[in-house]
Amino acid sequence: MNELIMKVDDFQSKNSVTLQGYFNCGKLSLDLVSKKLCAHCKRERKNNYSCCGSYNSNIVNLEIKANIEHNCDLKTDMHRLLFQESFSDFHFIVDKEKIPVSKCILAARSPVFERMFYSDFKEKTQNQQIIKAPFLKPAFKELIRYIYTDEVSDLSKYVFDLLYASDYYQILSLKTVCEDEMRKTLCADNAYKIFQSAHRFQCDSGLKTAAFVIIKNIFQKMNLTVPDEFVNNPTKVAKLFEKKESLEKELVIAVPNTKK
Repeated sequence: MNELIMKVDDFQSKNSVTLQGYFNCGKLSLDLVSKKLCAHCKRERKNNYSCCGSYNSNIVNLEIKANIEHNCDLKTDMHRLLFQESFSDFHFIVDKEKIPVSKCILAARSPVFERMFYSDFKEKTQNQQIIKAPFLKPAFKELIRYIYTDEVSDLSKYVFDLLYASDYYQILSLKTVCEDEMRKTLCADNAYKIFQSAHRFQCDSGLKTAAFVIIKNIFQKMNLTVPDEFVNNPTKVAKLFEKKESLEKELVIAVPNTKK
């Protein structure tokens, strides 16, 4: 229960007033005709207010019963910190753009960043690092987004780049997210790329096996058998795909034209 006493200049000409700063929720607007109190909050909240009061020409006595339920969680708050200059103490420069970050947040999520910032590396005393290929700016920003919020805005678009980043920076949870996305989208069009990536970055063996099964089916339709032992020999699988286009052309030529 709170009692607010507010003086208003030329009060009789006003139908509403704004009370600022109460309950730490931005602004509270009081409609003096209906005596309704409305909250205008900077953060997402669920608010239940009731009010009653009396007023004369220049004094408002308002009794407010307020029940404020904060609807913020860690992820929401971390979104507020993401890419914010005022909360940063380090910058990555990618394609000439400065990306502000907090060292302690990155170090908490990645042992590579922890060593970079808090061991005998030059980044310990510097405040920026230039990021070069193979990291591209959009994918690198998605990496930072994941570190802060556990989310990626367009995972299907950057899944292979983020798989590389998860391995490079040793962020195992992101690697699992990428594996799940590749498993979900696995098909004939991407089976070869997923197979090679799964082998290179030592992903879950089931993912590589599933991709290899699709690869075998691709060549089986061409009346070619891919040996099972090729599942652990991506170099030989790569050679098969190098020859695949020429083999397909040969098959087209070999098929007789039945049209008269």
